[in-house]
Amino acid sequence: MSTRATVFACLLISVGIALAQTPTTLNYQGRLLQNTTDQDAATGTVDIRFSIWTGPATEGTATELWNETWTDVTLSNGIFSVLLGSNGSPLDPADFQGDTSLFLQLEVDGETLSPRQQLGSAPFAFVDEPANELQVLSLSGTTLQLTSADGTDTVELTNFLEDLDTVRTVFVTSATYDGNFGGLEGADAACQTLADAAELGGTYQAWLSDSAESPSTRFDQLGSFAMIDGTVIANDWADLTDGGLQNVLNLTETNETLGVGELVRTSTMDDGTAETLNCDDWSTSDTGVQATAGQVSGTSSPWTDSGFVVACNLELRLYCFERSPLSTYLDNTDNQVLSLNGNDLELTSDDGTDVVDLSSFLDDTDDQMLSLSDTTLQLTSDDGTDSVDLSGFLDDTTIDNQVLSLSGDTLSLTSDDGTDTVDLSPYLDDSDEQTLSLSGDTVTISESDSSIDLTSADSIATMLTIIDALTNIVFVTSTNQTGSFGGLDAADAICQGLADAAGLDGTFKAWLSDTTDSPSTRFTQSEFIYVLVDGTKIADDWDDLTDGTIDATISLDENGDTTDSTDVYTNTTSAGEVRATNSTLLCDNWTSDVSTDFGIVGLTNATDETWSTDSAGALLTSCANTNAVLYCFEQ
Repeated sequence: MSTRATVFACLLISVGIALAQTPTTLNYQGRLLQNTTDQDAATGTVDIRFSIWTGPATEGTATELWNETWTDVTLSNGIFSVLLGSNGSPLDPADFQGDTSLFLQLEVDGETLSPRQQLGSAPFAFVDEPANELQVLSLSGTTLQLTSADGTDTVELTNFLEDLDTVRTVFVTSATYDGNFGGLEGADAACQTLADAAELGGTYQAWLSDSAESPSTRFDQLGSFAMIDGTVIANDWADLTDGGLQNVLNLTETNETLGVGELVRTSTMDDGTAETLNCDDWSTSDTGVQATAGQVSGTSSPWTDSGFVVACNLELRLYCFERSPLSTYLDNTDNQVLSLNGNDLELTSDDGTDVVDLSSFLDDTDDQMLSLSDTTLQLTSDDGTDSVDLSGFLDDTTIDNQVLSLSGDTLSLTSDDGTDTVDLSPYLDDSDEQTLSLSGDTVTISESDSSIDLTSADSIATMLTIIDALTNIVFVTSTNQTGSFGGLDAADAICQGLADAAGLDGTFKAWLSDTTDSPSTRFTQSEFIYVLVDGTKIADDWDDLTDGTIDATISLDENGDTTDSTDVYTNTTSAGEVRATNSTLLCDNWTSDVSTDFGIVGLTNATDETWSTDSAGALLTSCANTNAVLYCFEQ
């Protein structure tokens, strides 16, 4: 293998050296690149002969002062580190005293690298006369401190480390995973396994957060970032976390290009900090637990924070980031001591003391008494008494019969279950002289002298016909669907067939959208109430239905039975509009039952906007889900 060296600075980091015993070793790091057009990093192991000379190779009078051979030196992304003088040939301190400029030569597997590297004065500036006292060296971050009786000198090593600010490889996993990684370490291991199999070299971490850590806290934030083909996605950490990428991150470790719409587990915002949903810290694959995801879709923030919330049983990809080669040499070696003073937690280290006030996290331990007077709950403590009126939550069980009352044009029917109201105004003409009145069980419409006796079977049937015309039945399908039911028309046919079989009159359509059509464009936007098959109201009218919340969960099927399913295929916002126009998020326009395809769903147990789907972070299920259902609405 033909190689050439990339020059790095040599740093003296020998700790606790007495100057009466000047150093006989020198820590050296370097990087070997293949002598090819692409100059890829060398891999594997090599034999290296190091030698120190009094001058460059161009100086014919230069002489060799020292040499040492290292065999089987391991390369990590081309980088190696050795302690010169520790492999059988100690350095002679006398060679480094005075103003002599020395040069280091490397021979790799018998090939001499050119030119020789000049050893600058910085590594030897603190080598002193043997008569001086003990001098101690310590490293804090990138600052080297040299302490003696004369005080402390410091050397900032940042400028010597800049050549290690290398390009770091990033990829999307070719494999997919559910949410049970066994924690962040398990996700990191998944990345490392794929990187090793692809012979990428280096150490890899998953771009993933849990409740305690995130890339912003566990990544070393060094270097630039590029895919395996060299395409740069960010120049540095600040560029990576500014809300967008320079190029779409869409290549796997095997250089496969992924299509737009692929979902990636992240639970991480675009600034590298954590989202809150994380599959219980990546410990579960339960269908009822969720995590936020990124998406291979572009260069803006959705790459990591797409807004989609995905069940932990579904299999998604990971983003994997190579650690900087320098990170393995950096460590926080400060001793940190924790102590508690009153409500103040003190964290003391070499950098000083940080104080955290815990008072807001402490409980009020005053004695608190609870008592109940009729329907009023009282909570008494040293601070006084708070009262909660529970009457709104109690049922009046003394009412056994249903009572009818009329207020204006509103008919009220009161029973043990509460009061239902029917607005009869649509059945009145615009005449000011027409009024309704209720006497006992008889509703009278004046002007025409017509009346309805609610005690007769015929009149009850008439009233039921009126009430039926004033309501829109809503149900969830008793049959389950995968995502391949065939599109909007097919979904409508499923609803109509179930309604007909259950004896429900009227025309029924599915609360469902494709990439263009939605309930807002294809439904009759009724002025009358929407109810379940048992009469439970979910909305007063179309405007109420689409205002973001409903009055009751849509959890009864066409037969009045409670559904066992939670997920409902919708791709529809609570306003009745299309949620996503990317067909990869609606089971390829409801024609796919592939487990790696996804469909946007609502929840049968919700009354907030998630009954249809979340507007900020859409809920997703696999198109192979055999336990999903549809909402059906009478028109």
